Amino acid sequence: MSLGVPADLRWEEANNRYLKASLTWLRARLEAVAHSDRASDAPDTKDAPPQTGSARRRRRGRTPELPPAAVDLPDGGPGGSRRGRAPEPLTAVPDAGDLDALATTRQDAAAPSDLAPPALVRLAERFGLTDFERDVLLLVVAPAVDPGVGAAIAAAHGDPQATAPTFALALRLFDDARWDVLSPLRPLRRWRLAEVVPAPAGPLLTAPLRPDDRIANLVRGLNHLDERLTSVLEPVADPAAGVASPASVRRAEDAVVAAVLADTPDGRFPVVHLVGSDADSAVLVAVRAFARLERELYRLRTGLLVRGGQGQQDPDTVALLWHRESLLMPVALLLDGTDADPDDPALVAAVRRLLSRSGGPVVLAARQVSPVDGRSTAVVDVDVPPPDEQRALWAAATGLEPAGAPAELAGQFRLGLPALHRVATAHRPEGLSAEDGGDRLWGGLPGRRPASPGVAGAAHRAPRSLGGPGAAGAADGGAAADGRSCAARRHRVWGLGLR
Repeated sequence: MSLGVPADLRWEEANNRYLKASLTWLRARLEAVAHSDRASDAPDTKDAPPQTGSARRRRRGRTPELPPAAVDLPDGGPGGSRRGRAPEPLTAVPDAGDLDALATTRQDAAAPSDLAPPALVRLAERFGLTDFERDVLLLVVAPAVDPGVGAAIAAAHGDPQATAPTFALALRLFDDARWDVLSPLRPLRRWRLAEVVPAPAGPLLTAPLRPDDRIANLVRGLNHLDERLTSVLEPVADPAAGVASPASVRRAEDAVVAAVLADTPDGRFPVVHLVGSDADSAVLVAVRAFARLERELYRLRTGLLVRGGQGQQDPDTVALLWHRESLLMPVALLLDGTDADPDDPALVAAVRRLLSRSGGPVVLAARQVSPVDGRSTAVVDVDVPPPDEQRALWAAATGLEPAGAPAELAGQFRLGLPALHRVATAHRPEGLSAEDGGDRLWGGLPGRRPASPGVAGAAHRAPRSLGGPGAAGAADGGAAADGRSCAARRHRVWGLGLR
């Protein structure tokens, strides 16, 4: 399951109601903390000289005395007083009863009837956040949703310039506070749901926090691919849309689906390696397999992980962001290495690092099986359809008699379904005789129509292309039947125990 936000107006309204209730509750808690500090400061302000802004910031930045992990914070929080501001009237400040009522309203809005839960609730479930961590994320996201919250945060800090939340404030503000919220292994920091703004010589506890833009938009109800990935990922369309898969292609699709759904020791999806010499056929199988699983396929070309210059991407960053996307949206990754040099050590290392550190459904199309550390793998053979299937495909695509040009074409060329579909579409023999229609199809293929079958025909077969979908010449013309190179690549496995 992924956290795909429903495109439903009723859900959007329910999500907005939950956000409004949550922000109202959050403002009340911030005001209660600010009021508590002002009340404790009031007796001292009569005789004490006013503090400068730098003094206020030093007090705000002081590390509060915090409780041990898993111990509830006492009422009022561990922080000291916040002096330096004139006390304001203490009326209209929410009391415990008001806070309980606001919490109940928020809780009711979190479970709308007959609708999916709000985005923040589902996000917390997806990433395993505790209630405290969910509330910390609300605090971090709040200024991006409602800029007015910044003033309430500053009041709780006791510093009008401190409009950003901190872990120290969160530990004072919410119930069930825990020290481990600071850990890089806990979800808020591990998945970069909340980002720490670097502060010179400042502790993590008091460093400003900001929301990841992708997460802030998701909480608002906008679910889209992370902008940092759009420059390297491209959506993959079905290269033979409208043409049913023949039996050989369906078997490969079945194998991919079974591999993706298989249980694994670490719970991550396995890396499915597509072995074959026709790159377009591998794309076709991947697109249709994940369409069955209701996931949209995106392609990442491996060269972008090692190529110098502006387009190069850090494998660790891509791994984390992609893994996060696979939890937020129904997507899958095609890691395309068909055009890359398999003997490039930098490329091999980058692909290995990406696959080992990421998760989510992924298929790897490459000339060789790449090693993956600590993650299950599977290999699926993808070959072009055999001659009898190609004859039927040619006949269905052209309307010609199977025993005529379709049989000749199937006997002379071994094309993948995408290449066959492109040639048949571009040179469709509509309104032509069987002979003229056959000549037109032959004219769209590499080589000339042979004078006689047998050896003469074999001499005009197109060489099998190892390039990607954009390769010129033989990429559209298909491949000569040559199982030896495919078999050799199929068994070049670099020390892996493959599932």
